[in-house]
Amino acid sequence: MTKVEEIFFHLMIIVVALLAGKKFTYEFSVPKYAALATIFGIMLLILLPKLIKRKKLDIYISFANLSWLLFAVASFVSIVYVLLENSYYVLYSTNVAFFILLTVILSIYISNRFFSKETITKAMLTFVGTGVVIAIDSLLAYYVGRSIFLGRFDQRFSKMNILGTIGNPIFVANYMTMLLPIAFYFVFADDYGWKNKGKIAKLTTKIFCFVAFLLFLTVDLLCQTRSEYIAMFLSFAAFWILYFAYSRNKKVDDEKENQSNKRLRRILTALLAICSLVVFWLFGTNNPLTQGKAIAPRFTPEVIAADADTRILAWLAAVEQWKESKVIGTGIGTYQIKAIDMMEKVMREKPKYLYAWENFKRAHNDYVQVLGETGIFGFSSVILLAVALIFYAFAYMRRETSKDNLFLFLSLSSSFIAFMVQSFFSFPGQLMPNALLAIFVASVAVGRYFNRWFVLAKNVDLSGFKKFTAVVLAFFVVIFSIYFTWNYFLSEYNFKWGEYSFKMIEALSKQKSQLQEYEKLYAQKFKELESLSGEFARLRPENYPVKGIEGERQRLLEIANIRASLQKSLETIRKNIVEIDEKILEHENKARERFIKSVKINHTYGKSHFYLSSLALRSSRIEKIQKVLESGNYLPLEQRFDDIQKVIFPDYRSADLLFLSEFASSYSETIALLQAALDSCDLFKTSLKSFNERNTYKALAMRYAAIYILLDQLESKLVENGMPFDRNNFSKLKDQIVLEFENFARKTIEKLPGAWNKYPDWKNIDYARAFSGEDIYRVVAKSAEDTGDKRLNEFIVWVAEKEIWACENMAKKGVWAVPNGAIDSICVLIGRIMREDEKRGKEFVENVLGMYKSSYERLKVDLQKIQVEKAVEQYIDQVKDGVVKILNDLKVDKNRILTIETSIKRLEGELRRLLSSLDWKIVARYEVNFLIKDGQHRKKVLLSNYLSDEIRRHIEEITGKIVTDQTTLAKFKENLSGVVKNIPFDLLLWERINRFISYYDVLAEYFE
Repeated sequence: MTKVEEIFFHLMIIVVALLAGKKFTYEFSVPKYAALATIFGIMLLILLPKLIKRKKLDIYISFANLSWLLFAVASFVSIVYVLLENSYYVLYSTNVAFFILLTVILSIYISNRFFSKETITKAMLTFVGTGVVIAIDSLLAYYVGRSIFLGRFDQRFSKMNILGTIGNPIFVANYMTMLLPIAFYFVFADDYGWKNKGKIAKLTTKIFCFVAFLLFLTVDLLCQTRSEYIAMFLSFAAFWILYFAYSRNKKVDDEKENQSNKRLRRILTALLAICSLVVFWLFGTNNPLTQGKAIAPRFTPEVIAADADTRILAWLAAVEQWKESKVIGTGIGTYQIKAIDMMEKVMREKPKYLYAWENFKRAHNDYVQVLGETGIFGFSSVILLAVALIFYAFAYMRRETSKDNLFLFLSLSSSFIAFMVQSFFSFPGQLMPNALLAIFVASVAVGRYFNRWFVLAKNVDLSGFKKFTAVVLAFFVVIFSIYFTWNYFLSEYNFKWGEYSFKMIEALSKQKSQLQEYEKLYAQKFKELESLSGEFARLRPENYPVKGIEGERQRLLEIANIRASLQKSLETIRKNIVEIDEKILEHENKARERFIKSVKINHTYGKSHFYLSSLALRSSRIEKIQKVLESGNYLPLEQRFDDIQKVIFPDYRSADLLFLSEFASSYSETIALLQAALDSCDLFKTSLKSFNERNTYKALAMRYAAIYILLDQLESKLVENGMPFDRNNFSKLKDQIVLEFENFARKTIEKLPGAWNKYPDWKNIDYARAFSGEDIYRVVAKSAEDTGDKRLNEFIVWVAEKEIWACENMAKKGVWAVPNGAIDSICVLIGRIMREDEKRGKEFVENVLGMYKSSYERLKVDLQKIQVEKAVEQYIDQVKDGVVKILNDLKVDKNRILTIETSIKRLEGELRRLLSSLDWKIVARYEVNFLIKDGQHRKKVLLSNYLSDEIRRHIEEITGKIVTDQTTLAKFKENLSGVVKNIPFDLLLWERINRFISYYDVLAEYFE
């Protein structure tokens, strides 16, 4: 290997390992792929003159290299299925396949060019150096809350801060584990193969790697990754078992050197053993270094069982994927777009996994993912690779006579074992620098330096046309890989900045909402000032304390000053609102430009389509469409108007609203809104081709429901205004929209029927939040109900049945499960049927009661287990503690705080009496009555809102009597809301269950 090659290879290791930064990193590995392909391409370009000059090219190829090449071929073959099923995704799969082929060439290059011990150990040391940087950065992120590469974190002592330059604690830990045996080698090896290096250099290396070993071990333990502990144990167990089994008859290369280092080795062995035990003890127990986050809780049976089910669900999804195309697979890189669909199939057949669902885009087991994506062909090649490596390893260890070489070989092999073990639980092969290190250690282990006997290997001589073809193909692969990796990276880079602007829109919109609230407040104050009412009633002549001419002058002057102050405040607020509107528009344009650029660079970057679907519905865009329609231009109705419409995939473009063009000027606002909503839907459907996300189905269902209602309203307006129109077109479009709504509403629930233990926005224990939209069953059923389309009546019943099924299966896993999301819409449906036919209505009620009976019986038992008094005590205690903290922060007198604290504690008894006096059947009768008779969902008694409001009122009353400073009191009231709204889980569950049981009892009364 030439010096220039070596420099570039070391540069590749450093760049691939350490390349990370907030400005360009989204998926940490994406820029690393581009960097690796580019640097490797430069290295081959440097070699090109030599390759041309040589008449004959002597290439060493092992069976392992060929097995990996076979997998690359399988990856390309799998693209055939992608081409047939989802041609839009071919670009992404081709990108992955070319990169795999690039790693085959890289592997062959390493096996051939690293033929001396010196070049091998120097590269190993560079890997160790990158690991030390990542380890130090990880420790800083964990303990200080600041990363060298990623900046500040919100909190300290969180394992999720340990991203390093890799992006996930699991893979930071895996990189550390893979480097442990390499660092271990440098600590204890006698000969690194270095020429012209003295003892000081070797001793310095040993000390550096000794420290590195402890750093790697520390970070490994801090990451709390169980699979990595297994990988660590197995890799070192394999190392020692094989070393002791095969080193007995081996000789050291330099006996004199070995003897002189014996004492140093003993010292280092003792020190490393002691230090390692100390590290294990420190991070295995609760102490200031672990902050109560020792590794022990990660090994409780409950945690292990839950995590195991999550992994198994992901693995079974890959097996389902494989069933679609058993021989060639569904396409390399397709698990991320098929996982949700496949997990749906698994959960339907095995509902015990409902609680285990995670939004995985990878199978968390590279072997089953390979099976699903590349079928038997790809999976067999990986198995062949594993068998070849195992056979070769034992053959090599039998033949090797050098103890030093055996030590080096086992260090490399142990590193690869750690990688292979983690690949069973996760996906290190899909991330850098883990994959690069794995390629290096495996390729070196089977390469020229070790395999002097050509076990499962041979030299291939290429000359003439064969040499030319091989060189051209290698450069062809590298050039295409550089193109594809940079293409995807630039697409993601633009997405990242588009997402930044999108988040700025959300943040600015919140600020605007707050300012609008202040504007209302000050406008109200202005009115009160003009009428001298409210807080300004004191300024009325009869109320003003100073009388006479002087008093009147003071009164009028005070009114003028307050008016001027209010006017100035209002002007400032309105000016800020205008400025925020301008900034929002600016970020809308930036976000749109970035997302459009992202999908134009790479149309498989579906996340950009996903975000564009929201931008399509921004009011600024709707206004533009409206103006264009009013001018007589109907391009928006043909989806040929702007870039947002033009990036919709052709399969989803339509001119569904073109038949309304004659009404475009008269009803421009409604038609513009309809078109924007349809654009949004089409962009969501486009995104599904390369980005399968649970919220996409929900968003599509909600939009189609809204479109149906808008169409219905427009049709009514046209009839009301006596406008002639083609009812047939309206009817066809509404039929189409109903079908689209039902399709995506069903998919919303089928894709994720459970898992609210992990995703509370899907079904929130807090009924008030569920009522406001955080219950997917309620949302979907209510949307169907709102359309008023009778064809959706059966669908509403299906939603209720699906909710019951999900709840019963979630309950079996100890998750709270109350099926009262769709029950309100069921009640409305009861009312509609009864008004048409009372007999049929009663039959329907009987069926409903039968549906819910098993849940009713289960929840009656569960209700008795809830300790309401304990929950009340917990709630009051946490409110009390929160109030005390706020008052302490506001520097309120300690004695006054104590008085307030005592008064709050007394509220416990009042709250108990209040809850015990609640008659849930009366509440249910009141609510069900409104639902059945009037279809009114808003007539609700929401316990969490009522409790927090009552407790807040009492505390404000208590505090107001004791804290006299109005500024302090105002600040206290601002902070109080967050304290009182944190209702204990058991109280929220108590409300949920009581509601359901009472609804059931009231419906039973209706039946009777």
